[in-house]
Amino acid sequence: MTAVRVSTWIYPWDLADEGVDTVLALLRDHGFQGLDLAANYHAIATLAPHNPRRRVMYTETGAVFFPARIERYERILPQLWPETAVLRAWPAVAERLDRYGLRLNAWTIGLFQPWLARAYPDCARVLPFGDRLYAGVCPANPDVQVYLTRLCADLADQFPLTFIDLEGIGFPDFAYGWVRERIGIALSDWTRFLLSLCFCPACERRAADRGVAVERLRRWVVAEIEERFQAPGDTPPDEPAEEFIARQVARDPDFAGFLEAREETVVGLVRAIAQAVADARPGTRIVVYGRADRWPRDGLRLERVLDVVGGVILPSPAREPLAARAVRDLVRRSGQPVALIHNQWSILPERPGSPEFRAQVRAALDLGVDQVIFYHYGLLKHAQLHSLIAALRPAL
Repeated sequence: MTAVRVSTWIYPWDLADEGVDTVLALLRDHGFQGLDLAANYHAIATLAPHNPRRRVMYTETGAVFFPARIERYERILPQLWPETAVLRAWPAVAERLDRYGLRLNAWTIGLFQPWLARAYPDCARVLPFGDRLYAGVCPANPDVQVYLTRLCADLADQFPLTFIDLEGIGFPDFAYGWVRERIGIALSDWTRFLLSLCFCPACERRAADRGVAVERLRRWVVAEIEERFQAPGDTPPDEPAEEFIARQVARDPDFAGFLEAREETVVGLVRAIAQAVADARPGTRIVVYGRADRWPRDGLRLERVLDVVGGVILPSPAREPLAARAVRDLVRRSGQPVALIHNQWSILPERPGSPEFRAQVRAALDLGVDQVIFYHYGLLKHAQLHSLIAALRPAL
């Protein structure tokens, strides 16, 4: 069996508060080979069981957590976290990688950036009814595309990164990023998909350029949703949205063209980021979260980017074995040097040592993954870290 590399997701404030040397030495001594350090982050409230300075980290808007160089950006400027010590954790880690024998990856959030949507409201998603959502931004917006491309190139240029992990780079689900979600009726998979479709000006322009009658399509989407909203009972469970999507694509050229425009948006964005990163530091590659079956929803048709990415984070191999296997097979058939990466959830209910944890690790190893990233250094007790590696001992 090929050795599996192991790393952990980690926040820069934990490094700043506990001490960079202290944390890096601990990771090395517990058997980790790398860390996936948050370069930016979304709204969050975390309980930190071993942070000596803060037990809770709370932000409603998120921010950028590395010393981004403002002069490299255009209209959208990165909103830096106000604690200089947290920003300095990034260069401090980079300077010590060789000393501790660790690799550094940049954990980079794409669209779930409430600060960005609030500061630049024209970049926010707009749902079929016209509601503007401030949980995040739309990948079709040209300013968002420039910003994300510059952000990743800035990271690669400043730091000796192996990977830039792109989390949430495609169109999100309907309620992704909502605060204290309140949905009191049952929504079918198809209804949720329709509710997720973005009709912001950028999406409408891109679809119109493909010949889509955008307003007619939007009215149809609204009518389809309203039919379910006005039904006497809750929308019953039904088959996956992919079945409905396929039927509607076959019967409605406007619907098909709208989805094609979304695909071109996301694929083009991933490829642009990959090129910018390669130009900044040729040895650095980008990583995407991958599913072979969800591109009609999020726009990320995986087979169209495998030639420019360095890794794919698989769906949960124990909970979704068929989806994980499909991605693995797609990567292998491509013949591209793409790492298969497992994101190992290590907090409740999959805490270290639990049956759920063991099942996920076993399924990932059986699938032949190249890397496991444990979630998450700052949320676990120090005593639990060794057990994470112990679970992978047969493959190390």
